Amino acid sequence: MTGCWHRVRVHWPDGRTHDDQVRGRTAAEAVDNATANWITENPHGRADRIEYLPHPAERGDRDPENGETTT
Repeated sequence: MTGCWHRVRVHWPDGRTHDDQVRGRTAAEAVDNATANWITENPHGRADRIEYLPHPAERGDRDPENGETTT
C-alpha cells in the first residue's frame, strides 16, 4: 500500500481508547483501513469506532510499534 501513516484513535466498548497509526493515501482510506483492522478483522474483540486524529504522522515507512522510520 502506498501513502503515509495517519493517526487514529480506537474506541473500545468499555470506554478505553488507544492511539494507533495506519497507512492510507487519504484520511478516509486510513479510517477504512483502521476499521478493517480493529472492527471487522480483529480476532481479539471489536472496537466501537475509529476516530481520525487530524495530524498525519510523518511520511516514510514507519513502524508504530517501536517508532523506527525508514526512507
